[in-house]
Amino acid sequence: MNQDPEIIYQLQQRNIKAFKALCYDYAEDMTILAYILLEDSKRANKVVDDLLLRLYAEDGFRNATVPLHTFLFQEVKKACGILTCPQAAK
Repeated sequence: MNQDPEIIYQLQQRNIKAFKALCYDYAEDMTILAYILLEDSKRANKVVDDLLLRLYAEDGFRNATVPLHTFLFQEVKKACGILTCPQAAK
């Protein structure tokens, strides 16, 4: 059974345990994607670290969608400058 909706709900409630679990489950894959896009391992690590902290600190999970990995990978692409943020275009 897909637990993404429950994880997203917990993240939206700013549950620190859910955030730690998210980091444990997704940070490595997010960093690999950032590295592929940026071709710079230090920069990729910083982008993902900053992105995860920003999403948590600024309630960025309120717009999270299922599947969660798709949302996270789109956020990585935005952070790397590959996608433009629709809210920034307004």
